[in-house]
Amino acid sequence: MNDMIAVLGPDSLGAIIQQHTSHAVQLWDRDPHPGREPQMIIDATLGPVSVKRDRLRWLADQYPQTPLLTASSTVLFAAQQRWLPVPERLIGFDPWLMQANARVLTVTDREDTRPLHQELLAHLFPDWQWQWVADQVGAVFARVIAPLVNESMEYLSMGLTDAEINRAVKLGLHHPKGPLEWAHLFGLSQVGLVLQAMHRSLGERFLPHPLIQRQMAEEGVDLDA
Repeated sequence: MNDMIAVLGPDSLGAIIQQHTSHAVQLWDRDPHPGREPQMIIDATLGPVSVKRDRLRWLADQYPQTPLLTASSTVLFAAQQRWLPVPERLIGFDPWLMQANARVLTVTDREDTRPLHQELLAHLFPDWQWQWVADQVGAVFARVIAPLVNESMEYLSMGLTDAEINRAVKLGLHHPKGPLEWAHLFGLSQVGLVLQAMHRSLGERFLPHPLIQRQMAEEGVDLDA
């Protein structure tokens, strides 16, 4: 097995992950080519769901021994387990916390595999702390941030500026970034994918704002995927 961690997701993740591991980090595109088996594959992509499912199945087939750390903020971890013939290799996580360069990352898995996964994550990423959380759409961090961004779109449409909205939230909620700063970091269409998942599971109040839907359409991100 190669002494390398493979990453699918935003380019910025590569440099962040490299800060927290002594292993080599290699960014893969959305259609990676088979090669030497990595120590771990991190799939930080959020969707569309059908594309994510097909990619995970392909990765599991090409790299049958490699643990898979997969974004579970738009698709429940339990659902992703059903996609794979060997679900014990799977660990769910919230990629936005990693992208925000947080010190504590939230993960979810099966209780019977947790001791092994705890040991693996501590070995590969000794600088990070890992908090196990329940399997839920939006994980924890994304579940808080995405609705804030969605609500901010309404204030933007009313004529408030980005700076005014960000300042109000940072002062009122003591957040390190305002909602539109988070949206810039993660990408508005990616926020839309989280909201779409929450809308399916939790109801109409999480329907992506028309401004987010328009951005998704302009970027070719299918709202109904």
